[in-house]
Amino acid sequence: MNVQFGKADTTWEKYGLIQAPILYNGKPSGYKAIIKDKSLVAILGLEYKLIPNEEVVKAGNQVAEEVGAKPFKVRYARTNYILNKAETRVYAQYILPRGFDIDGRDRVYIGFSLMNGIDGSLAFSASGFIFRSACENGVFVGYREIAHFYRKHTKKLEINLESVRFAVEKVISETKEAIESYRKMIRMELNEEIAEKIAKSRLPRKVLPDFIKVEGETLKSFDPSKSVWDVYNSLTEKIWHDLKMDIDRKRQLYNEVHKIMPVIRI
Repeated sequence: MNVQFGKADTTWEKYGLIQAPILYNGKPSGYKAIIKDKSLVAILGLEYKLIPNEEVVKAGNQVAEEVGAKPFKVRYARTNYILNKAETRVYAQYILPRGFDIDGRDRVYIGFSLMNGIDGSLAFSASGFIFRSACENGVFVGYREIAHFYRKHTKKLEINLESVRFAVEKVISETKEAIESYRKMIRMELNEEIAEKIAKSRLPRKVLPDFIKVEGETLKSFDPSKSVWDVYNSLTEKIWHDLKMDIDRKRQLYNEVHKIMPVIRI
């Protein structure tokens, strides 16, 4: 048995990325290795189209300018994009300047996030992004994969910005629906049904609101004077501000929150 690499594709070498076809007993195996900075990142099928995370951020900056958004970063961040711990996935945030009042309780800003992975685990995609000013926390809502992201009939690989902009405009439009959902949440009282869903959810106990008491998956008590908005705000605030939590994990937990209390339906 003999396994070796064929001729490497160095298209994205400036980012430390190399794609090398894998040969098995001297013949094509149908797979290739993704290598970054001389370390193996993943083994994927030959049909996998690699797009560097740096190119996604560049595309995001261009599309943001076209739709009137600005790169967004939190106070403790140096950039508007966040990498996971393995530095294989990226989340780049952009926000629109217009804010929305939520019944005098908060002011929220909407925008979008571009996401991508170089290890085959996360497709180049767009998500809605919402930032609430009162507690300075953000949340990802929705998901839309960006199809046909490489421009055809060009000698070099270029991102098709029209496809990116289409997906971005779609998620921004859908994210606006969340504003009315937020207003409804303020007017909805926390009830036993919602408290039970939270108790039985996969959410870590450390992110649960202080006014919902659970033991394991058993609901012990809850404060009915609180609104559903209070619940949502508490959950997402604890997730967003947990500096030890990986961005991939945060995105996963936001999805769990939205299963319990969906703010938009896509």
